[in-house]
Amino acid sequence: DGDGDMDIVSASQVDDAIAWYENDGAADPSFTAADIATSADGALQVFVADMDNDGDLDIVSVSYTDNALAWYENDGAADPSFSAADISTSENGPNAVFVADLDNDGDMDIVTGAHTDHTIAWYENDGAANPSWSATDIDASAISVEGLFVADMDNDGDMDILSASFGDDAIAWYENDGAADPSFTAADINTDADGASGVYAADMDNDGDMDIVSASRNDNTIAWYESDGAADPSWTAADIATSADGAYYVTVSDLDRDGDMDIVSASIDDNTIAIYINNGAADPSWSASDVATSADNARSVFASDLDNDGDIDIVSASMDDDAIAWYENTTNSSSFSANIRISAWTEVVAGSSFDAAGDVVHADIDGDGDLDMVAVS
Repeated sequence: DGDGDMDIVSASQVDDAIAWYENDGAADPSFTAADIATSADGALQVFVADMDNDGDLDIVSVSYTDNALAWYENDGAADPSFSAADISTSENGPNAVFVADLDNDGDMDIVTGAHTDHTIAWYENDGAANPSWSATDIDASAISVEGLFVADMDNDGDMDILSASFGDDAIAWYENDGAADPSFTAADINTDADGASGVYAADMDNDGDMDIVSASRNDNTIAWYESDGAADPSWTAADIATSADGAYYVTVSDLDRDGDMDIVSASIDDNTIAIYINNGAADPSWSASDVATSADNARSVFASDLDNDGDIDIVSASMDDDAIAWYENTTNSSSFSANIRISAWTEVVAGSSFDAAGDVVHADIDGDGDLDMVAVS
């Protein structure tokens, strides 16, 4: 809502809902829920971005059962409302969505991944005040896509695509050729990530290039892939954890404010939200700690400063207890030690009525300076 705090957006699969949670901006914030949509049949993922370049944050979603990619236009009010419009209703079992400017023309395009027809596609934004999107398939053989991420993986100034596909155990990247109408060249990074589900890109070793973090469900593994920094990069895999039971989702942030990137994971079989603290070495290692072990079928995590106190908090969505929860980082010193104590995180349930909560993100939806939430259930 553009009020300067971070709100939350969620997706919940069983009650077909996209919802947002307005942060009241207090030092100990509370969140007020409002539905954005209740007919996104099998809603699975959401992404928040300014899709029409009007200065406020809109929402993009994919829903599995009705094969839909949709966007919800924010009217920019202090108490915003959202107008829904389908972008596509022919996505075949969409499972993942990401938003970025793929063609470097200044507007937000969309990438989707489908579980059923194994397709990764991109949707080019025409840049209009009321935008429309043109679809192009990138890959039709990524078996059961679960995760997507977009970043400049080869440091050539354009946005490339990463995918995690469950059915072929693959972490792959798609190199953007940088054209005004770009094409993408596929290359596998790993084909042994058993049940690959989550993928994220960040500079994990502070050497100026983009590394990769993945979660793979069937081998319970959180892994990272070190980039060699070449113009045509390759990545070297190393396991961080092999006992994250049902590892499903990863995100990256500097949790302890020491200048390097740490990891947060959600694992569905042990119901765990865990953190992995980077030791900051040129060849880093990570110290693991659990933040929560009762997030029943934990599906998604997101990290940002929800209470505006200068440290990074965590939000999770868990499917079997229908919960959106946030974990307040209560270490109030100017820096953290390498090992964050579990007692330094306080769980606050933002809601427990989101039928099969599957995804959650946060952003300042109403422009008031604090972070709100959007959820899918």
